[in-house]
Amino acid sequence: PSIVATTRAALRLMTGGDDLREKAWDSARELHANFSAIGLNIGRSVSPIVGVSFESHESGYAFWNKLLELGVYTNLILPPAAPDGGSVIRCSVTAAHTQEQILEISESFVKAARLLGLGKAA
Repeated sequence: PSIVATTRAALRLMTGGDDLREKAWDSARELHANFSAIGLNIGRSVSPIVGVSFESHESGYAFWNKLLELGVYTNLILPPAAPDGGSVIRCSVTAAHTQEQILEISESFVKAARLLGLGKAA
C-alpha cells in the first residue's frame, strides 16, 4: 500500500504541471552562469548537477573545505573517481532551493575563489 500511495502521489505531481521542473532548471541556469562568471572550470552544459573541476586534489579539497567554513555543503570527488588526478566539487540544485539560497551559494563560491586565488580572482 505504501508503494502504491507513493506512486500515485508522484504521478499527481508529475501531471500537475511543470512548475517545479522549471524552477529547478531556472536555478541550475543561474548557478551555472554565476560559476562561469567567477571563472571556475564548470564545462558548457547546464544541468541541475554542476561540477566544478580542479587540476589537483589539494586545490579541490581546499576549496571544498573553505565552502564548508562558509556554510555551503557540496560533494567532493577525489582520485581515483575524479578525472586526470584532479578533483571535482559537485553541487546539486533542486526546485526547493530559493533564489536567495542560489545567490548565497554563488557568493560563497566567489569568496572561496578569492581567498584561494582561483578562477578570475587569481
